[in-house]
Amino acid sequence: MNIALLDDDTSFVPLFYNVIKPYINKENDNFMAYQDPAKFLNELSTTPKLINVLFLDIEMPSVKGINITSQIVKYNHKIIIVFLTNNSSYISEAFNTNVLAYLTKNEFSDKAQSIFKRINNTLEANKAIIVKLKSANKVAITISDITHITKSLKDYTIYLNDGTERLISATTLDSIYLQLNPKQFIYISRSTIVNLDYVARFNSTDMLLTTGVKLEVAKNRYHEIEANYIEFTDIL
Repeated sequence: MNIALLDDDTSFVPLFYNVIKPYINKENDNFMAYQDPAKFLNELSTTPKLINVLFLDIEMPSVKGINITSQIVKYNHKIIIVFLTNNSSYISEAFNTNVLAYLTKNEFSDKAQSIFKRINNTLEANKAIIVKLKSANKVAITISDITHITKSLKDYTIYLNDGTERLISATTLDSIYLQLNPKQFIYISRSTIVNLDYVARFNSTDMLLTTGVKLEVAKNRYHEIEANYIEFTDIL
């Protein structure tokens, strides 16, 4: 994970780093601090994958953070943005599909743990799995696009949020499940795996997805599904 802070207030940088330190891995994660929006945008334009997660100050002398989000997203459409500010009056302006959260600086320390849970969950969802289609071609499928996966006889099908499906070649359903986040995907029966992000409602006999699809729930899995769903929604 590559994390950046874009904030003109240099005194905030060490305070910020001390807060995020428990949630990053020094061996695998990188942290960069920028004070100049123009320099940051220039580096991002030449290296779009430079940053996964950006903590962005809304109020900077040269430019408002809100006003440059469209440029940031243009260079990296998967970047996760968390807005930081000293002024809560900007909250109504801080909405964008890439914006994960809006925080005032004085509450950042208290909410850091929940924010990083959401960040890790989002990064996991943005990953892709490589699968082999029945046609023998290999394709990458973004994990967050998968609503559910089923096995019927010897056929394995991945269903996507745009209503399409991919008939894939697999040895077992477990071989697919092992590529997924077990906190986000769960078996609701021996032949069906569901992405909890698309669950509208469920009971001990069936589950309705937000796509309108209704699936059968195995009775012996209901309590496990319920516990996993509660844990998953707590992460979000």
